[in-house]
Amino acid sequence: MLLIAQWSMGQNIDNLFAEFSNVPNVENVKLNKFLMTVIKPFMSGMDIPGLKGTDSVQVLDLSSCSSNIKDDFTKKVKTLKDEGYETLVRSNENGENVRVLVKIKNEEICELVVISTGNDSSLVKIKGKFKKSDIAKLTDK
Repeated sequence: MLLIAQWSMGQNIDNLFAEFSNVPNVENVKLNKFLMTVIKPFMSGMDIPGLKGTDSVQVLDLSSCSSNIKDDFTKKVKTLKDEGYETLVRSNENGENVRVLVKIKNEEICELVVISTGNDSSLVKIKGKFKKSDIAKLTDK
């Protein structure tokens, strides 16, 4: 019964990070709020929209993994339950699929998730407080 309950729930963003973070050849980087506070003064000269509002960044890079692991990641992404998120961008070019999801709270974007499947499979989650205009500037770059 427990297995059926887990299967019906599908994957969520945090489950994907938990499941793939310890897989061989996966690069897992997490910059928490404290570290972001420490590095922001050193990045003040860089023109990166929204950097000031960033609380944390977590990245899973699967580009060095075997095709079996990438295929498994792609299957899990297809069952992703993205409730609470809005799709900002969806792209499918040359076998590379990219989805950009945002979570909005009080008219501000509080979370940005980029999911890429294909040869350069990756998962990026950025938490903070961002204006929609900052995201538009960032996507233009």
